[in-house]
Amino acid sequence: MRSSSQPNRLTKEICLRIAKSIEDGFRRYNVEIRHHSDIALLIKDTLWLADNLDSSPEMLTREETDRWVDTFLRIQQARNISFVFERLVKTQIPREKLQILQKKLDYLSQKGDSHAPDIFFEMEVAGRVSRHYPGWNINFEEPDIIIEYPAGRAALSWKRPKSERKLSERLSEAANQGARAKVPFFVIADVQAILELSLGGKLLHVSTQEHLSSACSDFLAALIVRHSKSIAAALDKGAGGVILCTRCVGLVDKPNLSLCWCLRHKSCPNLGIPGAGSAMELLVKVMEE
Repeated sequence: MRSSSQPNRLTKEICLRIAKSIEDGFRRYNVEIRHHSDIALLIKDTLWLADNLDSSPEMLTREETDRWVDTFLRIQQARNISFVFERLVKTQIPREKLQILQKKLDYLSQKGDSHAPDIFFEMEVAGRVSRHYPGWNINFEEPDIIIEYPAGRAALSWKRPKSERKLSERLSEAANQGARAKVPFFVIADVQAILELSLGGKLLHVSTQEHLSSACSDFLAALIVRHSKSIAAALDKGAGGVILCTRCVGLVDKPNLSLCWCLRHKSCPNLGIPGAGSAMELLVKVMEE
């Protein structure tokens, strides 16, 4: 499997390590992983993918292909959640912040909890930041995450709208939450669900890896144009910028038939805030590495 943002090839050993790290993390914070919960299904699918990583696309049934694509997309979240737990082992968490973390973990252990997609995304970004900047502190507090770095503090407020009709509303909610944090903040929206609706499924058939990447970028660029007023409104509320992001998996024809994926971000910086543009570039770089 090839990827535009995954530096090392995913292996069975990595999948097994991810699953174990997540299980150990929940155990460490005394949160039970309920059998049919969102996090239990993520672990189950991670273990399934470990045994099916090298399956040839031609040999998979339609149901297996859908599961493979869905799990491969989610494995990136699982990998970064495992990084969060590995980082937290070395961190002394104040009691009130520990309660917030345990509450979020408990949401993930509920079956079909509506908060779960946002929390998965939240922990994924925290994991990416922790992996590339181990000296930065990640705090799970309002609006979603506060990053403490040598030059100051910044808040990340994000949403995962289920449809394009809901995107404007969720951007407004995220901006309101960020403004209440009283620190510089950025709004992030994971629009993967919107992309999947536009594709009529999870898999895009393309000729090359470059075609897959450009299709993903073009989708985000068009979405920004259609929702420019909502994005401008979020910037007017003080957001340092708005980032739209999505993953895309494609069945690629050349140079040989394979399943590939890419992770893409498009950002709109608030040019009225000094330094916001460079800070957003750094944030996007971290999220795509």
